[in-house]
Amino acid sequence: LDPEPVLERVVITPANVALAAGDSFDFAAVAEYSDGSSGSVPVSWASTGGTVTGGGVYHAGVAAGSFMVIVVTADFLHADTAVVSIAGAGG
Repeated sequence: LDPEPVLERVVITPANVALAAGDSFDFAAVAEYSDGSSGSVPVSWASTGGTVTGGGVYHAGVAAGSFMVIVVTADFLHADTAVVSIAGAGG
């Protein structure tokens, strides 16, 4: 029998996104396994600016700058980050 595939990493897609203040964006987290397959696993989401829902929907705040969206697997063994660039009101 072939060994059970092992979770190797979780990846946020896309890795970078540019938004205007107040915009929203739906990130995806994909699990990649040792046998080359991919799928979904339970994850938690967090962000350093704005807010992100449990389903990966990021809501930009009003502050301009670069922020991170973080995804972590339920076992805390795998994580990834994406960069969100928020344009200010002036452009």
